[in-house]
Amino acid sequence: MVKVLKGVIIKCDSTVKQVIYKLNERKQIIIEDLDDTHLFINEKELEEVKIEVEKLLEENTYKTDLPPPSDK
Repeated sequence: MVKVLKGVIIKCDSTVKQVIYKLNERKQIIIEDLDDTHLFINEKELEEVKIEVEKLLEENTYKTDLPPPSDK
């Protein structure tokens, strides 16, 4: 029997790929790991992946309270 799944191919670095693998533990997101930088994921989960990756990047972005340098 043939099973058809609708998905999308995403290109990502290894860090983002690990985040997606972590999400995959909770929910079936990854259909196929294609190579070092490409994943074939469930199309229905694309928005959740975008939100979670964005959230992680926001948490790990360095923020400073210093004012921006002045142009002289």
